[in-house]
Amino acid sequence: MNRWNLLLFAGGMGFAALTGQPEIAMPIVLAAETAYLGLIGTHPKFQSYVNAQAAKEKRNHSTNQNEKILKRIKKQLPEDSYDRYESLRRRCHHIGQISSDLKDPTALDDSHLENMQNRGLDRLLWVFLRLLFSQHSLHRFMDTVSEERIESDLKKIDGQLEILKSDDKPERAEKLRRTLLDNQKTLQERKENYEQAKSNYLFVTLELDRVENKIKSLSEISVNRQDPEYISDQIDMVADSMKETERTMSDLEFVTGISGLEDEAPELMSDGIVELQ
Repeated sequence: MNRWNLLLFAGGMGFAALTGQPEIAMPIVLAAETAYLGLIGTHPKFQSYVNAQAAKEKRNHSTNQNEKILKRIKKQLPEDSYDRYESLRRRCHHIGQISSDLKDPTALDDSHLENMQNRGLDRLLWVFLRLLFSQHSLHRFMDTVSEERIESDLKKIDGQLEILKSDDKPERAEKLRRTLLDNQKTLQERKENYEQAKSNYLFVTLELDRVENKIKSLSEISVNRQDPEYISDQIDMVADSMKETERTMSDLEFVTGISGLEDEAPELMSDGIVELQ
């Protein structure tokens, strides 16, 4: 109910009270108000407005949530990794600048196209930054685990189990065997977890190179193909190719500690002034 509708409703109720027969007039006012709201609720423009407001609220929530995660990533990311990100962000600004320079000054306002292009680049940068943080987190995890020590402990247990086969006290031997087998199972799980971390680390490292080269390629395309709409389409295609990468990073929440990510990427393209090189 908007402000004018509230005023009309209040006026109607006031008039009903002054008629001397509020028990008759007030239900009529309420019925008229209900009918009006029902009519408005089915109007396409009203529905579009409601949907737009809901989408805007969702975007704001997504942006605020991811901004918090962005601050944490920037705080914890090593300097060399952050420098790599900033170098790529300069590339993205270079793409945007070239596209802007190619605009026809006599053409109609195409700020919508420019905004869509920036949002696509924001998404690419957001994926790249999270990949860098995943790589850093996996590296820290692997530094805390000694694969050689796990292998050594497993061999030691194999030897102890072999010795127990000749133990002349079966009851004691069975008790020790259960303990050793449980420890062996735990070590096997640790080994598998470490091997999975190594596989994820390799994937993230290769993806970082892939995304970086994709953005560099976009930068080169923007120079040779002087068409802002084509550049924007290419950005969208590259961004869409990152879906599998984003799913993998979601699976790495247990390592990175990052959860609750929203779809809307932070506005990284407008995050401070970048000097083009």
